[in-house]
Amino acid sequence: MYTPAPPPSIWRRRSLALWAAIAAGTTILGLVTGLRYLIWTVLQDSGPFPIWEIVWGVIGQWQWILFAPIVLHLARRFPVDRPNWPRHLAIHFLGWIVITMLDVSLFTALKTLAATLVGNEGLDVRELFGIILYHTVPLDLLIYSGIVAAVHAIDYRRQYQERALMTSQLEMQLARARYQALEMQLQPHFLFNTLNTISALMDEDVQASRRVLTLLSD
Repeated sequence: MYTPAPPPSIWRRRSLALWAAIAAGTTILGLVTGLRYLIWTVLQDSGPFPIWEIVWGVIGQWQWILFAPIVLHLARRFPVDRPNWPRHLAIHFLGWIVITMLDVSLFTALKTLAATLVGNEGLDVRELFGIILYHTVPLDLLIYSGIVAAVHAIDYRRQYQERALMTSQLEMQLARARYQALEMQLQPHFLFNTLNTISALMDEDVQASRRVLTLLSD
């Protein structure tokens, strides 16, 4: 049975809500990451208070606004369900690795550029890449898995609603068919002929007329 697609306005609202959730989630994770970097830096060095670490933490997680469309596409294209879940899971694992490397590379480039602009020419890019990679891998796995799980939850909810709508439509069609069958049984000429038969039997065979009435009732 054909189920009409939701109007474009619904898709736009869903997209805006999803992007708002991604932006809010990455901002919160960025603040948490920045605070973790800040605490780690303070414990390792007694220098100036590194407030910029919070800003960098938010910027680093905002990069996921660029990567989120890729993950959304992969999640819808390769759902982790039967019967192809091992292959699709492997695809998602590879996608997470590629996106993590892109994320770390982009963040390393941004921090290197910022260090160059402020005159810090002695920055060790390899060491910076390793530090960022160490702190980024678990968060990127969390974000990637969260997006895939959210897409699956949304799709399962949509499928449930479609099945419920289809069931209600089938029930409505069944009720309409029953009504039409009853309507066919209660055509005026049928009742007219049956009543005439009963009227004729009343003068000849009362028991037979009663049986006809019982059958009509049934």
